[in-house]
Amino acid sequence: MKRNIYWPLIKSVWACILAAMVVVIVLPTFVAIRNHILYGTLDNPNDDEIWIFVLFGSVLYFAIILFSLLVIGLPVQAVMQSQGLNRYWHFALPSTLLGFAVGSVTAIGDLLSTSLLDAVLGFCIGSVFWLVRRPDKDASKALPLT
Repeated sequence: MKRNIYWPLIKSVWACILAAMVVVIVLPTFVAIRNHILYGTLDNPNDDEIWIFVLFGSVLYFAIILFSLLVIGLPVQAVMQSQGLNRYWHFALPSTLLGFAVGSVTAIGDLLSTSLLDAVLGFCIGSVFWLVRRPDKDASKALPLT
């Protein structure tokens, strides 16, 4: 059976799409939990348009994250894999730290909660990418050089 040389790339692109989709699911959930903790309700009493903002933000995040993963993430993943960095924490830790850094730079209002939310989102993105892509499995199935 001939091995498809494009299969790892296809898995990587699929992992990017699924990882970006996590944001569309996780972000509104975190906003609802935050509002429930702060206000005792799922809606923010100070803003009637919060869900339109959250849904628009989720779609915008999806587009930005998917673009970033495809343009930056795939080359970084290829370099990491060529260096033998294919464990779970090699993907989860940097994406968490990057999420925290992005949240710190882009925070409007509460710096800590925005940074922590973006760190959790980064962790989710890195985890989903690794779980779908599983670069550690490629290392065990490498073709012999001779």
